[in-house]
Amino acid sequence: MTKPEIVLRPASPGDGPTLAALMTSLGYPTSPEQMAARLERIDREDRYATFVAVAQGKILGMIGAHLGPQYDSDAPTGRILALSVDPASQGRGVGSALVERAEAWLRAQGAAAIVVSSRHERRAAHRFYEHLGYAATGLRFRKPL
Repeated sequence: MTKPEIVLRPASPGDGPTLAALMTSLGYPTSPEQMAARLERIDREDRYATFVAVAQGKILGMIGAHLGPQYDSDAPTGRILALSVDPASQGRGVGSALVERAEAWLRAQGAAAIVVSSRHERRAAHRFYEHLGYAATGLRFRKPL
């Protein structure tokens, strides 16, 4: 049996319900209405890109990326802001394809490096990123305002 072809495309407003479910599966409860509003705001910004992986008409995963200037470099740095793959589709190359697509977009925008944050307990995600050539460089701290 052959694997269905994965098509990568920019996210569209109609993808909101599925993206909300993907974000919820990551531990960030999100309603379809919230995701639609977030996508609308993000889509107005040239420095953001959201891509989805689709096979046989079903969204299997999503990635969000951002490009921005840095204080420690003359070249902009890319950031993976969100990566979520439907649990039933994990281990089938969906996440790798999405990261590759985000990297290509960021490279084309002039990014010199890419950073990603991952929660401590996401050990499988850490191994995934290391497998793709990412190296742990520090800790991220967060304080709600």
